[in-house]
Amino acid sequence: MSGPSAEKRRLFELEVLPELDVVFTAASSRAHNADEASDFCEKTMVRAYQSFDPSVIGPGCRAWLLTILNAVVREADKAAAMGAAGSSTSQESAPVGRVKNRDQNQDIDLPLEGLPDDSKAALILVDIGRMSYREAAKVLEVPIETLQTRISNGRAMIRNALVSLGRRLDRA
Repeated sequence: MSGPSAEKRRLFELEVLPELDVVFTAASSRAHNADEASDFCEKTMVRAYQSFDPSVIGPGCRAWLLTILNAVVREADKAAAMGAAGSSTSQESAPVGRVKNRDQNQDIDLPLEGLPDDSKAALILVDIGRMSYREAAKVLEVPIETLQTRISNGRAMIRNALVSLGRRLDRA
């Protein structure tokens, strides 16, 4: 393969593919299970490749990808609401974070299911995706103040859940 198509692919692999982990992490936080997260990620990367313009990619690549992901998730949510697409919401496949209990050397699941989707998406973009508030607000298409509220509420919920977990572990 040579020519403009080969160059586009090479630049895509160089600029976009390193962000795949961030896209998958964000997709996982918005999905009901791992299969749905993979679908979101795949659709995001396909759309990114189709609209990829090497002349405009650079420091904003992550924000661009997460904006595409946000559109993919919104479309899936809209389709599910209209009954066109069903998805599993079993508790077993809910997104979780894993924390190691140092004293008992066992893993503890911290379900993220309790967080509202808006707060979860904001936290993933800012805290895991390392996006600025301005970039994350743009991706989520909300004012910065709304983003800050969602982040604050999400962090408070996580903090409360961790305090509660700590108390239960102290009693055990």
